Formats: sequence, C-alpha cells, structure tokens
Amino acid sequence: MPKMQPRCHLISSAARKSAAIGMLTALAAAACLNPQRTNPLDRNAMDEETGTEQTFVFECDDGFRFTARTGEDTLWIFLPEYAIQLPRVRSGSGRKYASDAVSFWNQGEVALLETETGSHRNCVNKRAQAVWEHAKLEGVDFRATGNEPDWHIEITLGDEIVLIADHGKSAYRFKTPEPDIDQTARKTTYTAQHGRQRLIVELEGRVCQDSMSDQSYEVTVAVTLDERQFHGCGKALH
Repeated sequence: MPKMQPRCHLISSAARKSAAIGMLTALAAAACLNPQRTNPLDRNAMDEETGTEQTFVFECDDGFRFTARTGEDTLWIFLPEYAIQLPRVRSGSGRKYASDAVSFWNQGEVALLETETGSHRNCVNKRAQAVWEHAKLEGVDFRATGNEPDWHIEITLGDEIVLIADHGKSAYRFKTPEPDIDQTARKTTYTAQHGRQRLIVELEGRVCQDSMSDQSYEVTVAVTLDERQFHGCGKALH
C-alpha cells in the first residue's frame, strides 16, 4: 500500500520537531517524508509509459469520486469506506485491475469502476486534483503553486525543499532547514542555502485565492530565490 504515513527523520530533537509540526499544522502543513521520492521534473502522474507510480482523481457520471494509484502490475483504489489493492489482469484494450469484488478499467484518463454496490461509469481524471494527491502519496508535507510564470514548491520535513520554476524547466533543491516559527503571527519561515543560492519560504496562515482557478487555500506563500520572488497559495497534504 502507498505510504500514507512514511517514515520520519528527526530534524534536531523530538521537542523542536514537535513544535515545528504543531505550527505547520496551524498553517495547514504537517510532518512526514518519503526519502525515495521521484524527481518532480520527471514525475507525470498521468504518464502510463514510465512504469512508475501514477495517481488519478476520478469523477464519475453519478458524482462519485475516488483516487487511484497505479504501479506496473498493481493498483490501489481509495474509496470512502476503505482502500483495496488490485492485481493487473488481461484486457483487450486499456488497463484492467480486478479482484473478486472490485474491478477497475481505464484507457487514458477515462475509467470504469465496479464494486459490490454498483458500477461507476465515465469516470474522468481531474488532473489539477491528481497532482496534489500524487504529492501527498509521495510523502510531501506541504505544497504550493503560483502563476505568471507557473511554479510550485514542495516541502518535506527532514528531507528537502524542491522548487520547480520557469514552467517546469528549472528545478532547485535545498535541504529542509529548521523553521523559524512565529505562533503569534501564524507564520513559518524556512531559510535554506545551497552553494551560492539562497531560498526563503514564508508560510502565513491566511486565506489565499488562486488567481487562475479562483480556488481558496489555507496558506499564503511567498518564496524568494536569490533576487527572484514568487507568490502563491498552498496547503498541507497530511
């Protein structure tokens, strides 16, 4: 099963990490990591040819929604009541995974799910939501995005901060430092250094409205990479 609660490393001491987690939770962030995460530049949740794990968030004709995570030969389905792992079976077209009680078939980004309670047809993948779910299942603690130009950042406590900028063309990696926490202002700041590059990430517990999607997020985010500045919105993934 995908690591819903991956192993965690100590930042410096249990007490400091506990405090950091508490503040991040207040800002809608939390603390766990997966040290085997894939490169965000290479990761495409919808790329069926990579052979790596991909994540889908499907919405069906009847309004039913579910998350699916595929590997090479197995599939995890996350349903409201439970999660189930299915082996891949032969199919004339597309991909099919099935057990005695549940079966899943998809071709591209359209799927059919059959369970003991009935069938859910014409399930379409919601790419925007799938990206966030994929990061969550990869063990990322906090994710934020911005526009003009497009960028996103992923924070994993005890591991690394990854900034993807320039429409996905540039990747910057920094070891996640201990945060500077201001509980009164509901603000957490990460200041990281890698060689001559300096990264400052400011998370403020203030509602943020995405300028493109009009979606609301729990955290307002400001990122400074050397002389460049990025502004956007983010949320906790755990």
